[in-house]
Amino acid sequence: MFYQQTKRRERVKFDEDLRNMVEADFLQMHDLFSRGWTPKVKQTRSCSACSLRDLCLPELRKMKSAKAYIEERLKESGE
Repeated sequence: MFYQQTKRRERVKFDEDLRNMVEADFLQMHDLFSRGWTPKVKQTRSCSACSLRDLCLPELRKMKSAKAYIEERLKESGE
């Protein structure tokens, strides 16, 4: 995996443990979505190198719910 901001590559081993962890995260994400709940953002040092930083931080912390976030994005896109 290449981090653009730090210009560094990180090796990621795709093994059974990683697959199980991704599957568990996937199930949790779907559970949160079905309940309409957006968890609070836990910013860490790795956030500064994340390609989704501009989408995730700090905007999600300002929104009160997933619905408010989606409505705001729709307004921005003109839909």
